[in-house]
Amino acid sequence: MDHPNFDVGEAIFFDKNKFDYFRDFLVVTDKKKIEKEMLNARLRFTENNLNLKQSIMEISCYAPKLAKLLKFNNARICGATIQAVWEQEPFAGNKIVLSNELDDVGVPRTNLFWKKTQNDLNNVKKTLKVFADVFINLNIGRIKTYPYLESGKFPSNQNLASSHHIGGTRMSNNKNLGPIDSNCKVYGQSNLYVMGSSIFPTGGYTNPTLPIIQFSLRLAEYLTKNS
Repeated sequence: MDHPNFDVGEAIFFDKNKFDYFRDFLVVTDKKKIEKEMLNARLRFTENNLNLKQSIMEISCYAPKLAKLLKFNNARICGATIQAVWEQEPFAGNKIVLSNELDDVGVPRTNLFWKKTQNDLNNVKKTLKVFADVFINLNIGRIKTYPYLESGKFPSNQNLASSHHIGGTRMSNNKNLGPIDSNCKVYGQSNLYVMGSSIFPTGGYTNPTLPIIQFSLRLAEYLTKNS
């Protein structure tokens, strides 16, 4: 797993002063995520007025009265690009296996199988829908999503993800579902442990550094007690 990191849409704020509340990463509440059956995701709104005129023109196609109001209040509005960083669902097809090709010292090279699923996109769309409803209900502005969230063809000019390599040796209480037990020990081995974000069963949506440190301290304590 990783943390896909893409621009996913744009927003119009009816009042520039309201934009200040959206400058940092924002998330949906746990209660709402359970209600909507959503994975974790966070959004960041970055001020960007380059496409503002085009957005108003698009709004005029289905909400002409609103578009007219925006044109008369042009000095007060602002535009923003919406960036999303989200949690990937655990997917059995994403894996790391040894290949038949050897490196210069005779060690098998690795083959990585990794892709984003339709559920990943559905999760982002659900997250944007929650924010879009808030924008409408509080009359903050309007949100539009980029077409690739429907087509599944991700932009080629952005990073694939956040370079957070997660879940390759996931922890599990069942050796058939993961190679690492709850103490980070490899099943079937007496003295082989793994530490890093590869042991995470799920990825969340935040940087993995601090959880890695927490797991490292936990493993160090375990090894000290059991040495």
